[in-house]
Amino acid sequence: MSVMNVMVGMNSSWVIKYIMDLRGITTQYKQIWDNMLQNRKFNMKKIYDAMIDDNTRVTWRYLFKNNCARPRANHVAWLIFHGKLGTKNRLSHFGLIKENFSSLCKTDDESIRHLFFECRITNNIWKYILKWQEVNHVPGSWQDELNWVIKFTARNGWRVNMMKLALSETLGWGSTNLRDHIAKLMC
Repeated sequence: MSVMNVMVGMNSSWVIKYIMDLRGITTQYKQIWDNMLQNRKFNMKKIYDAMIDDNTRVTWRYLFKNNCARPRANHVAWLIFHGKLGTKNRLSHFGLIKENFSSLCKTDDESIRHLFFECRITNNIWKYILKWQEVNHVPGSWQDELNWVIKFTARNGWRVNMMKLALSETLGWGSTNLRDHIAKLMC
């Protein structure tokens, strides 16, 4: 059986679903591929340039450029920006847990929006980090903060690099804290 004909199950991971959805675009780039085979020289940049367009670029892509945060913190931030972090909301959606109240404040559902930075506890931590960096800004909702950080980090300089580091590490801390609380619940 060919990979092109395999059916993707509903319980397949989002990564497998995404990869399998991309099967159909391979025919669009057949000419580039055939040209490379004929010349016996593979050029990843040509394939990448043919596949990428401005519509697939996310607005937060520069938050990772020259970001000195730990790789784990950057990975967690990437998961959060894609909405794939295993919060209690997501885990309860999959039927893995029953209760989805926030592990930190215990007042609201634990979603990415709530956990980063609508929860009073994480909001206070973020305020403290901004104050430490001498940034005069009042934190808002998750989307407001994301838009503000994207705008703030559109520039260059050490303050921008510190903000990228602080955001990634704050998100990484929140995720680790979240994971620890979920582990306690599952035992």
